[in-house]
Amino acid sequence: MTPVVVYPASDVDVIVGQLKERVRALEARNAAASSGGGFSPWLNARDFGAHPDNPDNLAGLQAAVAAAWENGCRRVFLPVGAYRISRAVDISGVTLEGVGPVSGCALVCTTAGQGCVSILGERNGVHVPGGRLANMGILIGAGLAGGTAIHLGTTGANLPDRFQLEGLRITTHGLPHGTWARCINGNGTGRTSPPGFRGGTLRDIEFFNASGPAIVLWGVNGIRMHGVNGYTGGGLQAATGVWIGGTAAVQSTDVQVSDCRWDGPINVTHTLHSGFEGRFWGGVQTDATSQQSCVFLTN
Repeated sequence: MTPVVVYPASDVDVIVGQLKERVRALEARNAAASSGGGFSPWLNARDFGAHPDNPDNLAGLQAAVAAAWENGCRRVFLPVGAYRISRAVDISGVTLEGVGPVSGCALVCTTAGQGCVSILGERNGVHVPGGRLANMGILIGAGLAGGTAIHLGTTGANLPDRFQLEGLRITTHGLPHGTWARCINGNGTGRTSPPGFRGGTLRDIEFFNASGPAIVLWGVNGIRMHGVNGYTGGGLQAATGVWIGGTAAVQSTDVQVSDCRWDGPINVTHTLHSGFEGRFWGGVQTDATSQQSCVFLTN
C-alpha cells in the first residue's frame, strides 16, 4: 500500500504558492514567444532598452508600454531580473507581467518618496479602463522610505476601472530595509458619476514594510481581494493594516475580501453590501453603517 504523506498546513500553503508561480511563469514565457505569421502577442521590455544592468529603466519601460498600447497588443513581458526604476511607470490599459517574484523578477524603486507602478485610468486625458500588473516583486531600495509602491487612479474623474493586480510581492530590496509609506493606494472619491472605481481584482499578493496603512482602497465598487497577506516579520506596522471605505458622497460597495490575513487591523468605513473573510490579528474597525450592511467572518 502506498504511504500517504501529510504535510502541515503551512507547508501546503508554500507548496501551492510555488506551483501557482511556476504555472504563471510558463504561461508568461509561452505568451511572450512569437506566434505564427511573425506577430508576437507580447512585447519584450528588453527590446525597448529595459535591462537589469541599467541604473534607471523608466524610459525603456515607458517605451514598451506605449508601443504595446499603440500597436494594440496591450501586453508587455518582463524577463527575469531586478529592474531599477526612478519613479512609477503608468501601465493604464496595458498588462505588465513577469515570471514571478521567487524567480527573481522585480521592479526596484531607487528614489525615496516615489513608487514603481501607477494605473491612472487615462491616456492623453481620455479615460482608459484596465491595466494589469502580475507576477513580480515590487520593491523599495535599501534604506529608502516613503512613496506608494502601486498607485491606482488620479484625483479627477478618470479611474482605472477593472484593474488587476496578481502574483505580487511588495517589500524591500536589500539591507538596510527600506519602508514603503503604502503598498497599494487607490482613491476613487474624485469621481461621482459613476461614483468611484468600477471593478478591480487583487489576488495572491504578499506585502511587507509599510509605515502607514499598507493598502488603502477608497471609493471602490465591485472589488475582489483574494489571498492577500501581510506579515510583521517584514516590518508591517501592527496599527496600520488595510483600510477600505469612502466618503458619505462616494461610498464603497460590493467589496469581497476572502482568504486574506495580515497582522494589522482591517478598517472599514462608508462601505455597503460587502463581505470580509480572513484572519486579521489587529481586529476589525468599522463604523455603524458598515457594521449593519456588511458581513464579517474573521478569526
